Amino acid sequence: INSAPIINMVALISLLKKRDVELLTETKLGGISGTGAIIIDQKGEERELPCDNVILSLGVKPRLEEVEFFKDLGGDLYVIGDCAVQKGSLWTATTSAYNAAMEI
Repeated sequence: INSAPIINMVALISLLKKRDVELLTETKLGGISGTGAIIIDQKGEERELPCDNVILSLGVKPRLEEVEFFKDLGGDLYVIGDCAVQKGSLWTATTSAYNAAMEI
């Protein structure tokens, strides 16, 4: 089993900026198309974000109905965090997310 490296938020944000990763806050997923994700910003405006993979972080309570919905859409599905174990922790959530990202 892989283990996630320990990294703090400042270092993580720095790495993401170096890779030109755009962080979208106050944005929700409106849908998934064949070429990307449909996102809705805080003003209610929709746009398509072209991508090959969509990673959802939906909060601290398992939303297993969401897992079932996305399972039927096809493609690879990685279930992590509290959806993958009965009662998780920050460590298990980040470790399972890291391991899934390494597989992608």
